[in-house]
Amino acid sequence: MQRSENGEEPHFARLLRRYRERIGFTQQQLADFSTVSVRAIRNLEQGRARNPRKDTVRLIADALRLQERDRSRLEQAAGRGGTEEELRVAFETAPAPRLIPRGEMIGRDAEISALADTLCVRDQRVVTVTGFPKVGKSRLALAAAERAHALHGYPVLWANRGGTAPSWCVVEPADGMTALVQRAVDELLVRGHGATGPHRGITDLSAVVKDHRAVLVLDGLPPNALNAARVGRLLGDCPGLRLLITSTRPQGIPVERAFHLEPLVLPTELDGRSGADLGAVPAVRIFVRHMWALRPDDDILDEYAVEIARICWLLDGLPGVLEAASTWLSVYDPPALLELVEQDPFTPLSPLFGGPEFPSEREALLSMLDDLEPMETEVLRALCSTERAVSVDQLVLMCALPLVECGRLVRGLGMRGLIRRGRRSSIPVFTPLNLVRAMCARQGGTRSFLYEEVATN
Repeated sequence: MQRSENGEEPHFARLLRRYRERIGFTQQQLADFSTVSVRAIRNLEQGRARNPRKDTVRLIADALRLQERDRSRLEQAAGRGGTEEELRVAFETAPAPRLIPRGEMIGRDAEISALADTLCVRDQRVVTVTGFPKVGKSRLALAAAERAHALHGYPVLWANRGGTAPSWCVVEPADGMTALVQRAVDELLVRGHGATGPHRGITDLSAVVKDHRAVLVLDGLPPNALNAARVGRLLGDCPGLRLLITSTRPQGIPVERAFHLEPLVLPTELDGRSGADLGAVPAVRIFVRHMWALRPDDDILDEYAVEIARICWLLDGLPGVLEAASTWLSVYDPPALLELVEQDPFTPLSPLFGGPEFPSEREALLSMLDDLEPMETEVLRALCSTERAVSVDQLVLMCALPLVECGRLVRGLGMRGLIRRGRRSSIPVFTPLNLVRAMCARQGGTRSFLYEEVATN
């Protein structure tokens, strides 16, 4: 397939192929119905012929039985090679996310619906999904964006930090709209390529989107990465635009709403529960899905149900962590892997094989702990020093803090995903992730309760 100098597939070629496949024609059938040679059809779809004659486009549109709107789009795309008009057509005709996830998303139906409704029904202009590394923030953002497109008709634009796709998906070919979005996002960053200058990327994106409804996903941003003034300008120029951000913390810009993503639901009261019962728990389900790819034994869950559930609990129900840990089952059985996790829960967090080599969770967690305020550290250590989940009122007594200040600190720890929220009777209670307990025990002499029985929230 021929591509332009920047590696992008010509828009007319992509649009023609989409319309042909939508009606179910082969290239030969389209040639027969349009009286355009099959060689010409093939050259147009492969980008070798970039400026089809008006009559050729008309014959093809007639054969494809295109309605007025689609016919106009095909005519506009013919020979326009990257103009603003082509970008506008691309925006209107390619509204779905350009990322294609591998496998279904487990245990997040409520979060997907809530996030999509926050954007599309409650008209929240800026939403930031926060949480612990590997909790599934990017995957949730994609699922919510797809829901916004399917149910509410919002086109979806996607920009990943550094311009690379997450490891859990495959990527469709880039187009001119993708490049335009990335340029605009670079200019939205405080220290991005557009930190100075006329900000043409933002201007060009605004000219294309205008007042159309759309969701722009900014995936994997560092905290405080966005320039609030430039974000405000983009939102002002595009009143129908929604920003969906993933980050470890909120960005701290006006009109932003934080959407915290908790780890998957964990198994409790392990002893005496059947494999089928434990296998229905979301954290176990996702681990078993990856496990069966390596060990497709029909009875492995029944045989090792308690050990598998215990591994999932110790690793906090974090989808990315469970996927990495499952690769160790190629050399260990579940009881041996459980022993390894109990000895050092950080060892199996890097995949034994396959997948990209990402920074270790130990390093990511250390960075998060180093970034805490001094009083946040004190509250976290207090939480790690006790076996039971505790309420804010109990933390006030433990840390000798005012109630409002203690609540603010707990909220900050929660937004980073360092603690998990539960309930005791009707009272919210909080407990650190097991990985956080283990790291705090290594750092500062607090007792680790990694090996206690699973507590019921």
